[in-house]
Amino acid sequence: MAAGQDKTFDSAYPGSVLWWLDDDIDLCRQMVPRLRSSGWQVRTFHRSEQMLAALQEGRPDLLVLDQRLPDHLGTELLHDLRRAGQSFPVLMLSAMGAAADRIHGLEQGAQDYLVKPFHAREMLLRCEQLLRISQHLAVSPSQQEQQIVLGEVAFRPHEGSLRKAGAPSVTLSRGERILLLALCRAPGRVLTREQLALASGSLTPVSSSRSIDMRLSRLRRLLDQASGGSLHIETVRAHGYALRIEADGDGDGHTNKGAPP
Repeated sequence: MAAGQDKTFDSAYPGSVLWWLDDDIDLCRQMVPRLRSSGWQVRTFHRSEQMLAALQEGRPDLLVLDQRLPDHLGTELLHDLRRAGQSFPVLMLSAMGAAADRIHGLEQGAQDYLVKPFHAREMLLRCEQLLRISQHLAVSPSQQEQQIVLGEVAFRPHEGSLRKAGAPSVTLSRGERILLLALCRAPGRVLTREQLALASGSLTPVSSSRSIDMRLSRLRRLLDQASGGSLHIETVRAHGYALRIEADGDGDGHTNKGAPP
């Protein structure tokens, strides 16, 4: 059960649309009045097919998603949503609080992970943080970023592909393309793990999660595969990471962002 004081919470984003998919009807009944009193429009679903049908007509500003659903896991549904291009932020709820469970939820596309039972106010604050990030952080590529040229490789963020002339296209997951986009937006700069986590929309402290490290490891392999070794992510000890391009094998690292050749 959710617990917490009745202290008033007023959202800085009133009118935001919050959907909640959870088969725990009692928990929803307890929390929905608190969520609505914060200024949000709340719609609950107790089966995934109900929410999927609603997506044919609209989308939420934030989805609260339970992990244990009657017919499947919430992470399985979330994986399908991300593959279908749904980019709204997701707060995952689960009674499973092990590090491996949290990492799995984040890897499937959740921005935050809250373990049951939780304090009501903590849930409100986490929802508020996710709404703030979705309002102020441009995770998705802009119209000017249809294609980013990285040496001999063309990165298309919208479709998540890396293409080099004469070589097969390499496909990136949503998390990998967001990390690469963040590195491309900071040419020549070193980004910390905290900055990369924020760019991906994650609120989980990097000190307690290896999600960013795992994504960076996979992204490194895919960049090497797509570029033949000319693209790599350099680790700058005690500082962070930077995208480097070796031009003509001269070893000088730089980034190149521009229009298609």
